[in-house]
Amino acid sequence: MKEFKAVHMARRMGGILVCALAVLAATLAGPAARAETADQVQEIMRLAGIDKSFDNVGAGIVAGVKQNLGKMETDPSYREKVLAGLEPAAAKAFSPEKMRNEIRLTLERKLASGDYSAILAFYRSPVGKRMTALEAAAQSPDAALQMQAKAGELVERLKNQPEWAEMLKALDSSVGLTESAINIAFNMGRATALGMAAADERTASLGDETIQAIDNALEKARPAMTAQMKQGMILVLAYTYRDASVAELRDYVKFYSTPAGKQLNRAVVEGMNTAFTQAGSDFGHALMKELGKERI
Repeated sequence: MKEFKAVHMARRMGGILVCALAVLAATLAGPAARAETADQVQEIMRLAGIDKSFDNVGAGIVAGVKQNLGKMETDPSYREKVLAGLEPAAAKAFSPEKMRNEIRLTLERKLASGDYSAILAFYRSPVGKRMTALEAAAQSPDAALQMQAKAGELVERLKNQPEWAEMLKALDSSVGLTESAINIAFNMGRATALGMAAADERTASLGDETIQAIDNALEKARPAMTAQMKQGMILVLAYTYRDASVAELRDYVKFYSTPAGKQLNRAVVEGMNTAFTQAGSDFGHALMKELGKERI
């Protein structure tokens, strides 16, 4: 990437000798520069909590397939075979390290060298640390139950503190939290559907046509899923940032309105979508292999 930029910069300057020197310098500095970039991306992922985002995805997919297996009419012995194959298939397809690597590669590809310092400075700041901590706490195993218990209180607060409520909406708009949540839910549903198709005793192969049919059916259901999630998202935001002040939320929105913040968000969303799409397809094929239907 650096070599490519050096060549084009030299061409704009119009000097063949300058071009040769630029390419030589970029080549000599390349390994060190790439190592520095990788270190910065790893630090961004750690500080922003991105590296923890995939730890429980496989378990969630397994739970979703198990829940839906009851709707299938199949031989009990075959059902046991499916149950035995779910966890190893999910572990392979939804390996946290593999999915983190997809995000890392996307960030390295999408972020410019000038973005790193701005992003790292924010996430090392008191507000950045504070928001990351609140987001991490909202991902605890019992968070959903706690949110339900506080639902009435949170609804009242949204009514009584309009400035706080408006900042939550501004944060959702600037970061695209609702859209990201919808994408994740959609991809989790897709992976579950692919798992169910693979688990079906009648499925002999999970070809492109079968996967496309599942994708088409899910796309038709997407508007209804989006509408449903949008209704509940403000409550999720209110629970997640219940201890954040209006000033802290304003600073968070301000960061994600900067060029570096926008680019970080775009890169994370793209990386997430790529990682989930690939993992969902891998899961279907891995389960097929566990059931002896495919060799991969």
